[in-house]
Amino acid sequence: MPYAEVNGIKMYYEIHGKGFPLVLIQGFTRNLNNWDALADRLKKEFKLILLDNRGSGRTQHPSPPYSIKMMAQDVRELLSKLDIQKAYVVGHSMGGAIAQQLCIDYPQLVEKVIICSSFTKVPYTSLMQIDTILDMAKAEIPEEFIYRTVLPWLYSSTCLQNEKIQEHIIQKMVNDPNQQQVEGFLGQAEALKSFNSAQDLSKIECPSLILTGEVDFYAPIGLSQEMKDKIKKAQLRVYPQQGHMIIEEIPDAIASDIIDFLGA
Repeated sequence: MPYAEVNGIKMYYEIHGKGFPLVLIQGFTRNLNNWDALADRLKKEFKLILLDNRGSGRTQHPSPPYSIKMMAQDVRELLSKLDIQKAYVVGHSMGGAIAQQLCIDYPQLVEKVIICSSFTKVPYTSLMQIDTILDMAKAEIPEEFIYRTVLPWLYSSTCLQNEKIQEHIIQKMVNDPNQQQVEGFLGQAEALKSFNSAQDLSKIECPSLILTGEVDFYAPIGLSQEMKDKIKKAQLRVYPQQGHMIIEEIPDAIASDIIDFLGA
């Protein structure tokens, strides 16, 4: 299995497909399997670089502190190890924050960026939800119950009304062999709490596509509109009646919009 020593940690990554490099960066607590539905479509067009962030999946889970800036540096060092000097970047949720930071800190690296279901600063209500998850875990609440309380924050009503789909999501989470360890949860949560890109968005020079669900509770639509207004070359696409997990709920539409934007 491919690992690289980057920024003081051992990072797990995978490469699929051929073509111009496209880096996929997932969100809080998630590992690279989060991209399964999209990766099958995108690897036909690009050389996909998938990775487990610091503190998730098969990458090391060092003790905090973490920061979004540190996690962007992890990605930069991985790409350097892979001899990739320029890439497209797609980030979802916390991965979108990392993607913003890459554009700000390493503008020569990012050819184009796509920021999905993300934010300039995590809303207080979402931070409360993160703290509640931690409290439930400390109280030894069963994992399945915790996941069920999280679902309405992440998925649309249309999705969750289908009980078979709801159960599939739960079982995929419960049975994930690479679940996040507590050090990773605490570190990533700390990184989210300290992140604020609002004053730096004007530094992003590359063409940018911002994708969001109309009814995203975790990262409300106004945050995507703020990014669109502050990033010079930004476009905004809103998906009606969709929640936070657009990359899972409507992968065909997301893949099509990504391919169209990167090919333009």
